[in-house]
Amino acid sequence: MRFPRSISLALISAIAAGSMLVTGAPIATAGAGEAVLYTVHGIPGVKVDVCIAGLGEVQSRMKYATRFREELAPGTTKVRIRAASKGQCKGELLAKTSVPLVDGDNVTIVARLVNGDPSITRFDNDLSPTPPGEFRITAAHMMKGGAVDVYLGDAIAIAALGRGDHSALTRAVGLFTIFTTRTGKTTPILGPRTVTSATDESVYTFVMVGTKVVNNRFVVFKQPVVTPPV
Repeated sequence: MRFPRSISLALISAIAAGSMLVTGAPIATAGAGEAVLYTVHGIPGVKVDVCIAGLGEVQSRMKYATRFREELAPGTTKVRIRAASKGQCKGELLAKTSVPLVDGDNVTIVARLVNGDPSITRFDNDLSPTPPGEFRITAAHMMKGGAVDVYLGDAIAIAALGRGDHSALTRAVGLFTIFTTRTGKTTPILGPRTVTSATDESVYTFVMVGTKVVNNRFVVFKQPVVTPPV
């Protein structure tokens, strides 16, 4: 099924000049016998309903470049991304996936366009402890186009990150700024965005979505590291 070409791209407000802050308290980790699933909406120009088998419509009229978090029991979770509609899980099916989850899993799925068709990409969130005085950052390239360079400050931190891929690294705690360029270029196609409160107990995930520079967005979430029981 081809995504309807007639849907125009919604022009979300442009990223404000200068820095943007990531704020808010860390989200609690899943309890015993649970897994965490983040869903990111990366298809411009349409609102969606997110349906999970056995739970029904868990998110309604989800806006582009937003995300939500769901705690789930272990097992295979069937997710359907549908065009927003008045009926519960009645809108046009855009994409679907089955996500196997075990106790303690922490997973992100991203609804995005691949060759013009809605698709879903999964990656696991690494919440393992970082070295003292360092924090982890994960960048996930879910935009249209070729590989990108991810800058932290004025230096490339992740070079030639391929579309559909993600990469993680650790850095010393403190303020940092992130932006993205086409590989080998210096002009940002996304960002910059600044975080002022990085700590060695936090993991920051930056999911990059969009189909062209004017609608490229960071979808950001922050989680605490998980220390294995002794």
